[in-house]
Amino acid sequence: MTGNGNKMARNILADGWKSVRHLVMLSRVGIDCVKACLAPSPLEPIFEEEPADMRMRTKTIDPITLEVQWQRLITIVDEIDTATIRTSFSTIVGESHDFGCVLMDADGRGLAQAQWSPPEFCTMMPVTTREMLRKFPPDTLRPGDVLITNDPWIGSTHLPDYNLISPVFYKNEIVAFLGTTAHVSDVGGHRGDLEAVDVFQEGTRVLPTFFYRDGEPVEVVHEFISANTRVPDLVMG
Repeated sequence: MTGNGNKMARNILADGWKSVRHLVMLSRVGIDCVKACLAPSPLEPIFEEEPADMRMRTKTIDPITLEVQWQRLITIVDEIDTATIRTSFSTIVGESHDFGCVLMDADGRGLAQAQWSPPEFCTMMPVTTREMLRKFPPDTLRPGDVLITNDPWIGSTHLPDYNLISPVFYKNEIVAFLGTTAHVSDVGGHRGDLEAVDVFQEGTRVLPTFFYRDGEPVEVVHEFISANTRVPDLVMG
């Protein structure tokens, strides 16, 4: 973890530290985990700050504390990973492990990923998140919101991979995003999606939109996805 991602992770710690439908619940599990990490620590302050009049403040952290806190971030997404397997409606997710879980900073940069997540999901999720935030800026998001898309031009490799992100709020500010990408069983289109000659044959394309708003499902989106899959019980639960 280096650069801006490392800086954001340290800032978070210094302050005191889903089938498609079930992924939303798993995002909430992750949000609870992040908030638990934001609880005040009994340890002594780990940062030494320069005078307030300095335009830039340099913060240092000892290697042992950094590793402990770094592992806390990984544990958050590992727990989401485990919960995904246990609650999945689809064998593609539950048994083939065709999904990934990522923790990102407030700007959508990757901080940590589940140890068993495929790299193609974890490398693309931050890119997808930043593209979704172009349409829905962070200042328009509220607790309980979940954004969704399966657009392959801004996401992972093809339409069956749905991407969901949830903002994590702390003291009324977004401090992180939790993202999950999962390969669902069917998105309509050609029965042999690998034989499709273009994205239109491959299936239904959902551009970035709200899947949940203020913790409540956006019914028109849920109905649209259900109506465009041959196995809604496996995709939506």
